[in-house]
Amino acid sequence: MTKKRRHGEELENAIFESTIAILDTDGLEGLTFSKVASLAKTSRPVIYRRWDSPFSLALDAIRNKIRKENSGHLQDIKLNGDHLKDDLLQVLRRYMVVINTFSHYYASLFLAGASQENDTVLDNLFDYADQEDIKTMTLIFERAVARKEITKDNFSDEVKLLPFEWLRYHLFTEKNVSEAQLQNFIEIVLLPVYTQK
Repeated sequence: MTKKRRHGEELENAIFESTIAILDTDGLEGLTFSKVASLAKTSRPVIYRRWDSPFSLALDAIRNKIRKENSGHLQDIKLNGDHLKDDLLQVLRRYMVVINTFSHYYASLFLAGASQENDTVLDNLFDYADQEDIKTMTLIFERAVARKEITKDNFSDEVKLLPFEWLRYHLFTEKNVSEAQLQNFIEIVLLPVYTQK
């Protein structure tokens, strides 16, 4: 009996799961297309056609893991707060899932993966994330304007990215953020900045 070939999402999931398994045991330095193909029970050309390097495959696998653990993309969130604080808390709690998952692989990715080519991949990833974070904050501010909590959204991109940059700082310094710290940051820093007249 011949084995049925997998395609599409089923094959992609097998590749991503195999990649995460190898990252968990061997780190990025132990990740090769051959190992992934063997574990995922597929051929190396299937992987070569889609990814340029084990580093880019690792990033895609981590992003897939984040999407699964976070029930989709951050920007797909359905805001349901009654106040600006509620919306900020809802988004930043979801973003903490991203940070916590990414932090598990941080050292391996940034130390073993340091190269000019990989830096370009990371720069593109962070640029894309920034644009999505700005869209999310724009939606939050639109809701705040409609509730008359703020008069208009005239915030710069840098100000919109402030909460995400704060959480990323904790990722890079490998410091966890507690629920109490998150709430304090929103109340003491973000709300005064976003609601000033």
